Amino acid sequence: MRQDTADFHPDMDRISVGSSTSGTHHELYYYTEHGKPDHDPFTDVPYEQVADVLSFVSLPDRNHFARTCRQQRRLRAGIEATVTMLSEPAGHGLGGLVYHSNIGASPYWLDEVEALRQSRSLQLSRLVGLRSLNIGPLGNNDFLRLLSSGSGRDDGEHLLPNLEELSMVDSLKVNDVGILALGQRTEGVNGKRRDNLRFLDITFCEHITYGATLELRKLLPSPLLVRRQPRWLDGHFETPFSGRHPIEVHTYYPDGSFSFDRDEQAAGYVARLFKRSDDSNRRSEHHLADKLQYIDFRANGWPNWTRFAYRPGVSLRRVPDEIIKDQTTREESILRSVLVAQNRKGFRPPTSFPALEHIDKVPLGESRLFSKEGEMLARDVEDDDNQVIMVSRMKVVPLSEQEMIPPIELTDRIDAFVSEMNSTDIPDNGEEVVHAVLGGHGLEE
Repeated sequence: MRQDTADFHPDMDRISVGSSTSGTHHELYYYTEHGKPDHDPFTDVPYEQVADVLSFVSLPDRNHFARTCRQQRRLRAGIEATVTMLSEPAGHGLGGLVYHSNIGASPYWLDEVEALRQSRSLQLSRLVGLRSLNIGPLGNNDFLRLLSSGSGRDDGEHLLPNLEELSMVDSLKVNDVGILALGQRTEGVNGKRRDNLRFLDITFCEHITYGATLELRKLLPSPLLVRRQPRWLDGHFETPFSGRHPIEVHTYYPDGSFSFDRDEQAAGYVARLFKRSDDSNRRSEHHLADKLQYIDFRANGWPNWTRFAYRPGVSLRRVPDEIIKDQTTREESILRSVLVAQNRKGFRPPTSFPALEHIDKVPLGESRLFSKEGEMLARDVEDDDNQVIMVSRMKVVPLSEQEMIPPIELTDRIDAFVSEMNSTDIPDNGEEVVHAVLGGHGLEE
C-alpha cells in the first residue's frame, strides 16, 4: 500500500466533509474559482458495486474511473483524518467515520487512513487556494491550533492562508481555547494573523462561550460574521406583547446577540442553545430551547450576582414557510413564523412545547395558554401550581445583508457585561436559586 496521497485539484477553493448529501453515502464536493462544482459521480459508489458499475466500459476507461474513485476517496480521507486524528485515540474516531459515512470498513480504506495518520505531511499546506472549509462535527481544539500554526514557509503564513469561511456545526470538542487559536499570530519574526477569515459557523458548539467570540473578533483585522444559531432564528420577531409601540419587535442576530423594542430586559445574547426531541424522539434542529443572558436585568434589591444568574429561556419550533399572494397585485411573498413557548412561572424553557399542532391553535401574532397536558386554557387563568405554558406564534422578518453583523454599540455593551460577570463570584447553584425564587419547580431541561 502506498503512503502518498492524491494530488489536490489546483483550483480547489471549497471543501465540505462530515455531512451526508446523498442520503446514504458520504459525499465530498470541491469547487473551482469559477464556482462550478467538480464532482465525479463514481466517487460515492460503494466498493462492492464498482466492478458491476464499470463492467460496461472499456479497460482504459475502467482504469480511469477506478483511479478517480481512488483519488477522491483518498482526498476525503485525508481531510477527515486530519481533523480527527489530532485528539482521537487510534481506532476510535476513524472507526466512527467509517461507520457513519457508510463507506464500508474495507481493509483498503482503513489502511489508507492509517497511512495518512502516520504521515508527517497532512497535505493542508498544499491547499493554498482553499477559501471555504466545512468540517461538520469533526472539529477539535488541536485541529484549530494546527490551522493557526505556520505553514513552514519563511513568509509566516498560516496553513490555508486564503481561508474565508470555516464551519464546524455540532463540534462538541471545541471550546474557547480552540476558537481563540484562530486569532493568534504564526510563530517567527514574520508571524501573521489570519486576515481573510470572514465567516465562522459554530452553531451547537456548546462549549464555546459568547465572550470568546468577542475576543476572537478583537484579534482579527477584518470584520467577522459569527453564526451561533440556525438561520431560521435570525430576524425581527414581531411579538404579541405590548410595549412602547403597537408591535414589540425582538431582533436576533446570527451570533445570538439580541435587542428588544422595550425599556428593560431589552438586550443581551443567547447564552446556550440546545436541541429538543421531535415526534420520533430524536434531537431536532427545528425544535430548540435556549437560555437568554440579559445585560440590563435589574436586581432590584437582590444580590448583585443575580444579574448574571438570571437566564430565562424559551422553547422554539420552526413553522414551515407559507407562500402569501397579495390579492391586489397578485405578487407572492414568503411568510416566516416561529412558535415560542415559555412557562408562566420560573424561567426554564418547557420540554414538550411547542408542538406542530399549535400551528393551527395559535393565530399568527397572538398567544394562547395551555396546561402541561395540552388543554387550551382561558386567558385569565391563574397559575398557582406552575402548570401553565404560554405559546405564541410570531412573524419573522429576515435580516438584511447589512444587518447580519450586530451593531457595535450592542457588542460593546455585551463585552463590558461579560467582563464584569467574569470578575463576579456567582454561586454554583445561582440559576437554580433564581429559578426557584421566581416560582419555578425543577429544571425543565
